[in-house]
Amino acid sequence: MRDVPKPWPSQRDLEILVEQSEGLFIYVSTLVGFIGDGNGLPQNKLQVAMKVHKGVDPLYDHVLSEARKYDNFEQVIGAIVYLRRPLTISELGWLLQLESSSIRLALRGCQSIFTIPGVDSDSVRPYHASLRDFLTDGNRAKSHFLHPMKHHAFILVDCLKSMAINLENSGEGDVDLEYAHQNWCHHFSLALLHHGEMGVIESKLSDIEMFMRKLKKQWLKLWIYRLADFDTVSHVCEDFNSVLAKMMVCLMFSEFGSAY
Repeated sequence: MRDVPKPWPSQRDLEILVEQSEGLFIYVSTLVGFIGDGNGLPQNKLQVAMKVHKGVDPLYDHVLSEARKYDNFEQVIGAIVYLRRPLTISELGWLLQLESSSIRLALRGCQSIFTIPGVDSDSVRPYHASLRDFLTDGNRAKSHFLHPMKHHAFILVDCLKSMAINLENSGEGDVDLEYAHQNWCHHFSLALLHHGEMGVIESKLSDIEMFMRKLKKQWLKLWIYRLADFDTVSHVCEDFNSVLAKMMVCLMFSEFGSAY
């Protein structure tokens, strides 16, 4: 920034940014992170930000549009947004079957909107709850909208695949797949809740069916053992009952539609 005239930003630029922030601290926080994330000259990024319309949504839109160029971006972001609880980078990598370095690369353009820890034993979190609200609202996010059915279905299949590898090896190994063992029914239930786009689930049926057959014939006792305690078993049973109830609703709608 040696060639940039001082003071920088100018008083006029600061006044424009204050007006654009509409009093939202999250706008200011995201803006500072965006300008200083190292992915471009700060003076150029400031000019880009000043051309963006008022409010935080256009700023989120711009950050996410630039971040999409990195591999596995949507898979990683979708998991972070829709997981039942935050996972560490290591756990997220095990679940998504990606290296920790791949998780970090997918988030390379998101330093201004997510806290990305320096160690793999910590979790990635949005800086502000408004980001999750933005990404899960189709009217606001538009092309960045993360459809709940799609991403819960993706997480479900990731859970099943990682569990299959673990159970095939009789649960041995250092990989901690507690989340997958305890929450796959939860994601199955929520995927079915949004049954308006059943094609997403239908495309995953072969993976789900294959897992369920092996679970019934080979892995059931080992899986229950991996749930560790009675309270966890009870929560999983509640999720599974929710899956069965929603499947019945989906079948009823399907039969009703075919009748007409």
